[in-house]
Amino acid sequence: MMYFIGNFDGKVFTRDETLESFDTIKWIDYGSDFYAAVTWDGIPKEDGRKIWVGWMNNWRYASSLPSKEWRGHMSIPREIQLKTYPEGIRLIQVPIRELSQLRRPIMSLQDLTIKPGSNVLSDISTAKAEIIAEFEIGTAMEFGFKVRSSSTQETTTGYDVLNEELFVDRTKSNAIDFHPDFAAKHQAPMKPEHERITLSIYVDWSSVEVFGNKGKTIVSDMIFPDLESRGLELYALGGELKAVSLQINDLVNIWENETV
Repeated sequence: MMYFIGNFDGKVFTRDETLESFDTIKWIDYGSDFYAAVTWDGIPKEDGRKIWVGWMNNWRYASSLPSKEWRGHMSIPREIQLKTYPEGIRLIQVPIRELSQLRRPIMSLQDLTIKPGSNVLSDISTAKAEIIAEFEIGTAMEFGFKVRSSSTQETTTGYDVLNEELFVDRTKSNAIDFHPDFAAKHQAPMKPEHERITLSIYVDWSSVEVFGNKGKTIVSDMIFPDLESRGLELYALGGELKAVSLQINDLVNIWENETV
């Protein structure tokens, strides 16, 4: 999905700028699995929010997923906004505030130096989590989180400092051979803001949704790890960086019955 900024007079939509090339497309989500988003109806006018959800799947492999009764699922609900930046008006997506009602705190850290080869999250085991972090870029060339990990599986949500890219790498996430287009590393351009990077990551049983720099850049992907793959790692490569703040929360199940 892509978006265009412009004006609508009730009959005709006029774009503010022309689509010159593929590189100038404004992507709503840089992952493979956010599609056919629909906006919510019935939001009170005094609230003023615009909320939508997307289908987390992709028609290239929708009929081949290694699942039984279902074929993809819905994303978490997101509030959409337009914000003005030096480069122009951009679409922003942030998780709806109601998700905070599902939080069950696991860990909270501040002003922590992250060094290569160490993992301050080694004691955490979880299949679903909300990770909210702010980093001050130091000498590290790459950093981020490895989620739903085990000795043979991992999904990496990270930031490439040199190329200024947010990414999700699911090539080692487990079930990837059911379609040639599934195994991939999805990258999205994202510059630091005041030498800092913020990440909000939502990990579920079979999905990862990453919101970079307060919703300016999004990557959403399905994953199919084993149920036993519940490791979590905060890593740095090539140097150190500072975790200004880090919160990790479990998100309680919204279903009436939790069987796993």
